[in-house]
Amino acid sequence: MLRSLLKLFGIGVAGIAAAIVVLTMFAGGTDYNTDFAAPNALDAVTWPEAIGGSAAELQGLDPAQLAEMQLVGSGLFGLTARYGQVASVTVIQTGNQDLLDAYVETVKPRLENYSNRSSGKLNGAWWIKASGASGRIYGWQKQNWFYLIQTANDDLFDEVVEKFPYITSK
Repeated sequence: MLRSLLKLFGIGVAGIAAAIVVLTMFAGGTDYNTDFAAPNALDAVTWPEAIGGSAAELQGLDPAQLAEMQLVGSGLFGLTARYGQVASVTVIQTGNQDLLDAYVETVKPRLENYSNRSSGKLNGAWWIKASGASGRIYGWQKQNWFYLIQTANDDLFDEVVEKFPYITSK
């Protein structure tokens, strides 16, 4: 029966093998553990002090980006720790899933700069990942929080993972 269905849809063994490879790569699976308790409040987030030799500079969410999303004064709160031009870590908190969805939709176009990229929702929670010559992006949702790491290369990403308490290597 399976063979008949495959023939009906014109799917061969090579097509099945390719589909399995793609699903394995992009099914939201990860080499990272992000199953940690969220902080009690945004001001309780523990940030890496330095990445790649650059000290953290904390900034609020980009007002232009919030205005573009029509989210000014909406209840979307966040901070970004910038580490010079080599890395950033953003943490967003909101009590409204629609606001979080809107924020993530503004992040997704950044993935176009990477050769390997995927994003989606699994069990109602966002995940984003991309890598390539431009560096790496990795984001995940934990309840009403969204975390986003962006680095210029894999070594810097590994350094963030070592120092940011909401993610570890498996």
